Amino acid sequence: MRTYFLTAFIAVIGVVSLPAYAAATLTECDRLTAHASDPDRIAPGVSSSTMDTDLAIEACTLALAGNPDNSRLLYQMGRAYGTAGRGTDARPYLIAAAEAGYAQSQYVLGYLLVTGLQGEKDTCGSLPWFVASAEAGLLASLVALPYHVLRNDFDDCDGVPSAEMLSNYLVRAPQNTNNYYALLLIDELSSKLEAALAP
Repeated sequence: MRTYFLTAFIAVIGVVSLPAYAAATLTECDRLTAHASDPDRIAPGVSSSTMDTDLAIEACTLALAGNPDNSRLLYQMGRAYGTAGRGTDARPYLIAAAEAGYAQSQYVLGYLLVTGLQGEKDTCGSLPWFVASAEAGLLASLVALPYHVLRNDFDDCDGVPSAEMLSNYLVRAPQNTNNYYALLLIDELSSKLEAALAP
């Protein structure tokens, strides 16, 4: 059952976030690599299955040459490399974007670390990234954090959010989606958290 909730969440997260298009210069990197669940994207989302990774990497390299500190472009370069199966190349860009405060990249780093995809599993190492992106209001982390805490995944970690914080995350989460299945998952996690806290 636990696996079901994570699988269900990952399945819907790509279509549930409500984008907040920012006033920014649109690049070919954006057009080729924007992620549908990234609220800070400035172009329509591109699925991993349809991304032309060679063109995407070339476009993002060019875009970053003129704007090397742009956290959105850094994340998208990391995504392009990751989609191409080049996790080692992706990691520095994802870290740079996350350290600059880019919420989607913070979530992705947390996800990669907690699952062990593209490298060694580091559950406690994922926690600060999930917390940072949840505090920024990113839907994926607002839901993933309570999920993993309820699974006791972070029992040996420092800095685990309090029950009050987790409850607040789940209250905030529906504000970022209108997807029926995502809302069902949020409701289910809220019920599980309430039951876990019951005397």
